[in-house]
Amino acid sequence: MFYYNNELIRNIKNKLLKIGFSQNSIPSGLRRLNQFKKIFNEKEFNYIQLFLMTFKNSNHFMFFWLVLNNKLKLFLENKINCKICGAPVKYISFKEGFKKTCSSECLRKYKKQAFNRALEKYKEKNDLNLNVKNFSQIPKIKEKRSQWFKSQEFKEKSKQTMLKKYNIDNLFKSKEFQQEIKKVFLKKYGVDNPMKAEEIKIKTIRKLRQKKLSKKLEIAKVLNIDFNIDDYLKNKEFTITCLKCKSKFKSTKLIQCPDCNTFHITIPHEKIKQFLQNELKISFRNNKRFNIDNKVYELDIFIPEYNLGIEINGVYWHSDRFRDKNHNFRKKEAFLKKGINVLFFWDIDINNPLKFEIIKDIIKSKLNLNIKIHARDCEFKKLEYSDVENFLIQNHIQGTIKSKFNYGLFHKNELVSVMTFGATRFKKNKELELLRYCNKLGLNIIGGASKLFKNALIDLKRNLKINKSITFGDYDFVSKENNIYKVLGFNYLNYTLSFFYSKNNKRIHRYLLQKHKLKKLDEFKYIYNESLTADEILSMKNYLKCYTCGQLKFEYKI
Repeated sequence: MFYYNNELIRNIKNKLLKIGFSQNSIPSGLRRLNQFKKIFNEKEFNYIQLFLMTFKNSNHFMFFWLVLNNKLKLFLENKINCKICGAPVKYISFKEGFKKTCSSECLRKYKKQAFNRALEKYKEKNDLNLNVKNFSQIPKIKEKRSQWFKSQEFKEKSKQTMLKKYNIDNLFKSKEFQQEIKKVFLKKYGVDNPMKAEEIKIKTIRKLRQKKLSKKLEIAKVLNIDFNIDDYLKNKEFTITCLKCKSKFKSTKLIQCPDCNTFHITIPHEKIKQFLQNELKISFRNNKRFNIDNKVYELDIFIPEYNLGIEINGVYWHSDRFRDKNHNFRKKEAFLKKGINVLFFWDIDINNPLKFEIIKDIIKSKLNLNIKIHARDCEFKKLEYSDVENFLIQNHIQGTIKSKFNYGLFHKNELVSVMTFGATRFKKNKELELLRYCNKLGLNIIGGASKLFKNALIDLKRNLKINKSITFGDYDFVSKENNIYKVLGFNYLNYTLSFFYSKNNKRIHRYLLQKHKLKKLDEFKYIYNESLTADEILSMKNYLKCYTCGQLKFEYKI
């Protein structure tokens, strides 16, 4: 929890003043918290982060404001309160600080009190004995105001004031006024908005588009696209034909063909696109949208011939800061309903040259483009972990893992397929876990998995008393129905959420960053706190938590 440290606060205040901060202004060029790492030492920076973690609705500028205005102690003691009722008030901005009142009712009372004080001062200053309740009743002020209200300057200032205070620039944007309008629409059209009435909607779209038709035809020539005029005038979403590649796609506005243009395509997306286009020479669609259960889903890449989709997730924008934990799972399930299998890849893996080669092989395997070898032409052998370690690093997307029982297939004295087993974490004497299975890049061993698994079980039964084997499939690549585990005789058991952490473009397994392990690491020495969760501690060090599609658990009874 956050604590008051006078020495640290004094040091932070001095440094803020030194770089140009004042009580209500921020020096230009300093906005992000990371920019302050060079200004504060590690202890001071961690102290700021601890404040942000303790008070989750706060930001670092709020902390700076409290420090510079000597009000941090008052804030911690809950003494920054409403001027009228004494209730807690909200922070507005660095320039304005905290609100004076807690609610609109208290604000009205506060303004009334301030107004009465100002009126009394004015009457006292000008020696007026008039019995007036407000300024506008004083003759001189009444005349001046009449002229002011008619001026253009007043109109502009009133707009700015409404925007600043209420975020509206006219009466029609008022919620109360909107409610009154809705009542009229319901009475007249049967809907709360005339645009919800289908007839009015079509007429409005047609009128608006008819006015802009000649201009839209010119834009279409520039974008190298064509569209049916009747379709454009009648429907909100209309069909567009690309004049270059002849593909058709639907849109609510004129846009370039997503297949011929790389607009909004990331570097990892471009790498996959170039691989499909130049190496595999297959046709595909970029940013293809689908309507599934009245929801619009978009695929980064869609290959219609194989009914295969590819999603490229960036670890930053697809971390739990911006996506909920079930985002990828929902998308996977939605497309499976439509009969489309989607592969999910992460930018950090695509940007890793070794992993990218494995990703390309996964795609080729799904498209059935790898060289085929029959298992009957391969020789089964039992191996040591040292024999398979390098093979797994080069050919398995998850890399290697320590394994006690290792088996391989050799074709012409070359290792072409590997399967490894190890004891499970909880039932070490009764269960075995199938840890890894993969083929050499570019090869598809027909019957290879079956031959490895069958012969491995024969060998394992000689030495161990096991009653079942389990394994986990990565739902990013594996489906529940069509998978290698079903071919081997495994039964699907359940689904579990899965995630990993990322920092500095590296993938870090969640087991390495469990809370009880963090306190042993030097990186977390100054910020580790038993009252904080592992995620809270890791976020202070800018670790990203990324949820995958999850894991599928399978079981084979021996």
